[in-house]
Amino acid sequence: MYIHYGVSNELDEMKAFFFGLPDLLATVDLHEKSRVPKEFRGEIVLSWEIISIPRVGFFLHCHAGLIPGHILDYLEDYELVFEPDTQSLGDAYKGACYSTGTTRELTQRYGDLHGKISDLEAAIANTEVSRMVFLSESCIPIAPMKEVLFQLWREEKVS
Repeated sequence: MYIHYGVSNELDEMKAFFFGLPDLLATVDLHEKSRVPKEFRGEIVLSWEIISIPRVGFFLHCHAGLIPGHILDYLEDYELVFEPDTQSLGDAYKGACYSTGTTRELTQRYGDLHGKISDLEAAIANTEVSRMVFLSESCIPIAPMKEVLFQLWREEKVS
């Protein structure tokens, strides 16, 4: 995220919501856990969390694997989206992902926030660069400035 606050109200609101996602996801997590009957909560509920996968959506990630059928009987809106990983993708990807009524609503309402923020930032940057190029053409030759800006950019990336 490269565009500073104050440039676009819409972008500022998206970023504020994006950075507040952990709190929202924790609230949704508590809600989903509360739906499981108390006698089953210790079995698997402690091993799940609500996650946001960029460019995909929101899901309930169960680190322990598949949620047992007797628990799913109480959670009729749960749908298995990704089966537990049996390959060697690492510990972060073990488990199963489910779509719930709440996660589907979040995905529908907010979609890929990071992608939306990146797209809006690119649009703002392109507009500003075009404006600067247009204004600079009437003031100074653009070719030497382009080389200087490229060199500054390269030095910034290296350091």
